[in-house]
Amino acid sequence: MDSIQDDVYAPKPELHDCHVHMVLDGVDWKAAIARHKQQPDESYIRKVLESYAQAGAVYVREGGDKYGAGWLARNIAREYGIEYASPVFPIYQKGNYGGFIGRSFQTIEEYERLVDEVYDRGGDYVKVMLSGIMDFDNYGTITGYTLPRQMVFSMIDYAHSKGLAVMAHVNGARAIQDAVEGGVDSVEHGYFSDEESREALANSDTIWVPTFSPISNCIGIGKYPDDVLKKIEADQTEAVRAVANMGGKIASGSDAGAGDVLHVKAAEDEYSYMKRALGDICDSVITRGLDEIRGRFASRAQ
Repeated sequence: MDSIQDDVYAPKPELHDCHVHMVLDGVDWKAAIARHKQQPDESYIRKVLESYAQAGAVYVREGGDKYGAGWLARNIAREYGIEYASPVFPIYQKGNYGGFIGRSFQTIEEYERLVDEVYDRGGDYVKVMLSGIMDFDNYGTITGYTLPRQMVFSMIDYAHSKGLAVMAHVNGARAIQDAVEGGVDSVEHGYFSDEESREALANSDTIWVPTFSPISNCIGIGKYPDDVLKKIEADQTEAVRAVANMGGKIASGSDAGAGDVLHVKAAEDEYSYMKRALGDICDSVITRGLDEIRGRFASRAQ
């Protein structure tokens, strides 16, 4: 696959964020969820959307939630001139990471029923949780477990059979490679990759959203060990450079709503981290990535 270093004079992309969580606020996840637990807090959601609109956001893609906050945002975002896409809710395997925000399944049949619900409700794509998250205190450790390869393939295939793209929360080299080889449309986070999984990303149609902000925003604030955070950040920077230089598809998404990742501001933060990682080719890379994301993860309400 060709490198994309030929256009280093691309203008800065319009403000966008390809990975947010409307249900969360970047400050206190428990309090944020409590705000929407009985029913989505429309006044709060409108304030967040207004902030995105005032900043000039053109596209926002989110991970969904079982409380309906993100789905409400998706259904009113057009009033603010924002293209906003949502999977309704994320789907995770019971006992693994995702219980605080998603809907669970145990068998593949239960998973398929959840996908059917997403489709029937008009969801824009499917969001699946295929692994845990990084342990911010211990370098190289991922919480939870990685779903079996054949299950991952079956999950992606079923969503695609419904005409829905698949957004996958995934960390760890094996899990990344399984998702890519299964035909996933986007890999979210993708921490702790290796050479083989990076090559798989670069030589596929999968779009990678590396979400620097949850790590990089925490460096220097004393919340987690800086030596651990800096190692994780350095790994991700190296991986992003490698995949970009091999011609892979990479988009900018901040994980807004996660701890210390504030809505709107995080989109600019993420851009600065991508710029630091990619230098002169950053704008070309993420403009191309945004176009790919908007094509595959367009709102079905538009």
